Amino acid sequence: MGNFKDLTGQRFGMLVVVSYSNSDKHKKTCWNVMCDCGNTTIMRGSNLRSGNTKSCGCNRFRIEDLVGKRFSRLVVVSYSHADRHGNHHWNTVCDCGNTQAVFSGCLKNGNTKSCGCLKKELASARCSLVGPLHPSWKSDKTDEERIQRRRVLGYLNWCKCVYERDDYTCQKCGKRGGSKLNAHHIEGYAYNPELRIELSNGVTLCEDCHKDYHHMYGNHATREKFNEWIYKGILCRIEIVMEKVQREKDQRLAEA
Repeated sequence: MGNFKDLTGQRFGMLVVVSYSNSDKHKKTCWNVMCDCGNTTIMRGSNLRSGNTKSCGCNRFRIEDLVGKRFSRLVVVSYSHADRHGNHHWNTVCDCGNTQAVFSGCLKNGNTKSCGCLKKELASARCSLVGPLHPSWKSDKTDEERIQRRRVLGYLNWCKCVYERDDYTCQKCGKRGGSKLNAHHIEGYAYNPELRIELSNGVTLCEDCHKDYHHMYGNHATREKFNEWIYKGILCRIEIVMEKVQREKDQRLAEA
C-alpha cells in the first residue's frame, strides 16, 4: 500500500475506516469507510484527518432533537412540521400553560422566549413606571403644569408674538415662513418659570435649527449657550461667503 499511515479501524466523526481503497487521480490516498447510519463510501485520508469529512453526508439532513429542552419559558414537547422553506418547527409549552409551534432557529438564538406572555408582562411593567418612578420624571414641575404641559396662560399668544416680531423668519439660517417654526426659549422653559412668556426670552427658529441647537447643548438652555451657537453660525456663514468670493476671483484670473 506504499509508505503511509494505516487508518484501518480508526474513527473520524461518524465514520469508521474499514480498509484501504486506492489512490485517486491526484495521488491522494483513499479509504473504504462505514458511517454510523449504515452507508459505506470512499473518502480521502486527508479529509478524514483534517475533520472536513465527518459522515457520509447523512448528517446534513439530520434534525437535532430538541424534545425535553427548555428555552427560557418554553419547553419542547414534540416535533411539529417543516415549512415550505425547510425550516423545522417544534411544539412547545410555555410556563403560563399556552402551547404553540416555534421555529427551531428562534428557540436556539433566543428570539422567541415565550408564547408572547413575557412581552406583555414587560410592556405592562414599563407602563407602570409612572410619576416619580419614570426615568423622565421632572421633580421641579407642579401638578398643574403636568396637566396643562406648556399650555400655561398666555403661552400660545407668546408664541404668536415671537413669530410676528421676527417676521416668521428663523433667526439662525434666515428661512422664512412655513408651518415648522419653533418659538424657542433662550433661557430654558423648565428652569425659568418667570421667563416663560417673556417676549425678550423668545426667538424664532426653524425646525432644523431648533433640533441642531438642542443636539449641541441638550435641554438646559441658557442665553450664553444661545449666543455662542449664533456666533458660531455667523462665523460659518462668513467663511462660506469668503470661500465663494475666492473661487470667483480664481475663476476670473483663470479666464484672463
